[in-house]
Amino acid sequence: MSLINLQEDTQRIGHNVERMRLNELPKQPDLSGQRDRYMPDSRTGDVEKICDWISNSAELVLNVHGPAGVGKSTLARHLSDELLSDDRLGGSLFLGAFPTDTYGPETVIKMLAHELGSIHIRAIPKILEAIDECHGAPLKIHLQKYILEPLQSLNHPRPLIIIVDAIDEWRDHPTFIQTLAHLNSSSAVVKFIITSRLDPHASRLPVDRVSMRAYFLQPVSTGIIEAYFNKRFNDAQWVYGRKPNADEVSRLADLSGGLPVWASTVVSLLLLPFNELLPHETLSEVLTSQRHVGSGEGPLADLYRNALKRLFPTPKLQMHFHQLFGATLVLQEPLSQADFASLVAMPTHLIGQIQSALSALQTRSPPPGLEKDIHPATTLYHLSFLEFVQNTPESTIENSFTISTFDHHSALGLTCLKVLGTLPPSPSRQAHAYFSLTGLQRYAVKYWPHHVYNGTHRSNEQWSQTAHSSVLREMSFATRQRWKVQFLKVLLPALEGEETDGKDGQEQEENMASILRNLAGLLDEVGGDYWGFQVALLEVATRLDGGNAGVWTELGECYHGMGEGISSLEICEAGVVTFRHAVELLPGTHPDRSEALKRLGMALQSCYRLNGDVGTLKEAISQHRAALALNPDFPTLLKPLFAGLLYLYVEVGDPEVLSESLSIFGEAFSFHPATDLVDRITALNDLAIVFGAVYLRRGNILALNKSISLKREALALSPTSDHMLLNNLANGLQLLFRNDDNVTTLNEAISLYRQGVALLLPSHVEYPGVLNNLANGLVLLYEHNGDIGVMNEAISLSRQALVLLPNPRPQRFLCLDTLAKALHSLFRHNHDVETLKESISHHREAVELQPALHFDRSEYLNGFGKALHSLYGHDGDINALLESILLHRKALEIESELGTWASANGSMPTSEYRDYTLVHTHGDINALLDSISLDREALALQPARRIGRSDSLDNLAKALLSQFERDRDVAILDEAISLRRELLDLHPAGSRRRAGYVRLLLGLLHKRLEVSSDDKGRADAQYFEEELRQTLDDR
Repeated sequence: MSLINLQEDTQRIGHNVERMRLNELPKQPDLSGQRDRYMPDSRTGDVEKICDWISNSAELVLNVHGPAGVGKSTLARHLSDELLSDDRLGGSLFLGAFPTDTYGPETVIKMLAHELGSIHIRAIPKILEAIDECHGAPLKIHLQKYILEPLQSLNHPRPLIIIVDAIDEWRDHPTFIQTLAHLNSSSAVVKFIITSRLDPHASRLPVDRVSMRAYFLQPVSTGIIEAYFNKRFNDAQWVYGRKPNADEVSRLADLSGGLPVWASTVVSLLLLPFNELLPHETLSEVLTSQRHVGSGEGPLADLYRNALKRLFPTPKLQMHFHQLFGATLVLQEPLSQADFASLVAMPTHLIGQIQSALSALQTRSPPPGLEKDIHPATTLYHLSFLEFVQNTPESTIENSFTISTFDHHSALGLTCLKVLGTLPPSPSRQAHAYFSLTGLQRYAVKYWPHHVYNGTHRSNEQWSQTAHSSVLREMSFATRQRWKVQFLKVLLPALEGEETDGKDGQEQEENMASILRNLAGLLDEVGGDYWGFQVALLEVATRLDGGNAGVWTELGECYHGMGEGISSLEICEAGVVTFRHAVELLPGTHPDRSEALKRLGMALQSCYRLNGDVGTLKEAISQHRAALALNPDFPTLLKPLFAGLLYLYVEVGDPEVLSESLSIFGEAFSFHPATDLVDRITALNDLAIVFGAVYLRRGNILALNKSISLKREALALSPTSDHMLLNNLANGLQLLFRNDDNVTTLNEAISLYRQGVALLLPSHVEYPGVLNNLANGLVLLYEHNGDIGVMNEAISLSRQALVLLPNPRPQRFLCLDTLAKALHSLFRHNHDVETLKESISHHREAVELQPALHFDRSEYLNGFGKALHSLYGHDGDINALLESILLHRKALEIESELGTWASANGSMPTSEYRDYTLVHTHGDINALLDSISLDREALALQPARRIGRSDSLDNLAKALLSQFERDRDVAILDEAISLRRELLDLHPAGSRRRAGYVRLLLGLLHKRLEVSSDDKGRADAQYFEEELRQTLDDR
């Protein structure tokens, strides 16, 4: 028994140790008192649809989106409860319920891991492994180690669900969403339900690479709102029996607009304790004011404005509201009432009175046991109310209750700075000195840089006039050192050593700007989610030492790194501004100026990638050139210039830009050709894309061959099979096949596509695209060899890809076009008009979904026009013919505007007007002449030896034959024969299309012999008749 007890004790101790280590992870606050009440059966239909998605969809993410106040958070909590009871919950995080300004993606992933371990104890060992292994690792590794592998260790038969509510209220949500793409193929293990106000396909959310479905959450019905009012009113005590009647309840429900938060706020106002008005009087005011004082901002804004007027009717009360609520708007952590009173210089009894009045507008309650503390407004009030009271640039309606967060940051920042003077000395090696601080001191130590940064201006003229500047200037050396030590102990309690130790008076003298910069650098070194603190420290440093280029450079790096990471144009632009300051402070001869110019150029290029502005790109290149001119032997300056020139060439197509980029490429990698493999593979791919663009713009076959060669080199350098490298090479080979009709080239491309498909699971975001490319290759193979089995496989793959890309996924139009072209080819084989009609339907949808400025627009229009022309040929539908002609005209207009040609898949759009058909049908000679003129224009746009040129040659030859048959002009016939001969040059022996073109040339030669017989003409005719005979015998 003693041995068994010892084993049990050992296991218990082990579990306790694991629990203690798990609790070291960041965790969301106790939200048990902040639960919005779910109205029974109010979202039955939505819950059923979400459960169906959970059970039957292969997608990773469900984005439940809708307007503020519609009940997204309430639904998320209900789903969390239901999934937990069904053992399906992996974890839930409610980002709107606590401040997240200083939380980065790593912190949120760790919070989710803590939730996961708290719910599923068996996952804890894997989570502890992640704690040990993930320091400094990329986000995708954090996601894999903290979330995916612990879930996999559970061997759960069904995917567990992770819920992240109010994700758009978190600054770093784009980075988190981008990182989720790495789990696309793991939806059998985990799925995410996220809620936001943003429609993922109508916003700038980075959802293209994430396997995601959007679900719009509608307002609830007025019947549900009425039921909610009746239940709450039945539970209340009404004076004199003045309970709202059915008509009043119905009017309230109508005014709600189906927003549950409106209804709950009205109930809180009616039942508010110590209200001077009786509940039925408050109700009468709500109904009257909502009917007569509509602002045009919506029911919530009207309700909030009128509620605040009732709660704070006098100017003095409104002043107290501004003072208290403004402070809670910018407050970063809860404080005791006494500490908060000191922070805002307000009597505690007055704070209690205002808080009591504001409770009517709270949608959440403080955590149990902390009801008397003062909490950040973001944790207690609905986002719609917070936005209503804040003074934002978007505000268009005058609101006497608007609050300037800048002013309140300024006030709190100044108070915090003064509190630093009360810090106790920091004994050496005293690890827990932090805990000897008061709540107000701890708050001031941690957040004064945040408040000063957000409550002061950068310019030296404005900064020097602030009280903050004076306090910092006059702060003693001892106070600065005490703050530094305490700041690190507050933020990094596990960090011990020289960074946090030291006795007053023994350290080397440091000014505050240097301390701030050193602390920011230390936070960067230790890793983790400290970006918000780093920015605040460096922003204040720029105010203190604005003439130092180094501090501006460090701040610029901080902004640029985060902007790149979360694809934020606003943050990248902030980086550009700070780098400009650094460059301005460095004279032309300064040794650091070259590096500063490079950083500015890279920040500008990041902005270009996000906004597409060519002017920004040109300025970036200009800065790179200037940097290189100052330091021509520095190889790291060449790579960003090379990348910028590639971007510019794609934009403007200037061959001189391409030539310079090639020269730069050679120089950049001649310094260390065998090192930095990833960079070299990326550069080779970039260069291959440029050569491909040269081919698509100018038909230069040497450029295409060079592009393919570079793609082969990149693939050979890759240490593992990479589906994108395989796909890129296959795309190049497919272009080459379209040029030379060599089926060996096409078969290699198809083989590479198949390898790429095999490397991906169907749930991978790029799987439909690679599948579609394979289908495209098979369509080309069918057109070469006529194997109907190949065509059937192409159609099957196209349909699979299309199913994986429901509307409105951005790539859907690509798959629609492939399927439409495949069905059109099949129609030419089986003559089934239903197949043709399906093709036309897909063409029409593809053209509607394709962006109007897409570089392949004319290709799509022509493909659609060809299908319509086939319908005319089948049943004589003149409307189909006229629409076909209109589409071809639009296509040629696009080509003419370009002045050249370009096509993603290499099949050059042609005029395909078929106007000459109108001659045979209606004798319209003007249509014929117009057709010939436009066909000549289309042919002039075509480069030599290109399959797209074949279509233009064929069209013009047909039109000229029509003109000859009308006018009997031999010169016209001779031109048509010349065009047919060129067609055969483009399609050598073995080409599937050659036999058809030989027949057409023979027809013209026979007509020429009828006009004028000669030996050469007869010999040519006999030669091609023999070729045609041999071709038929071989078949």
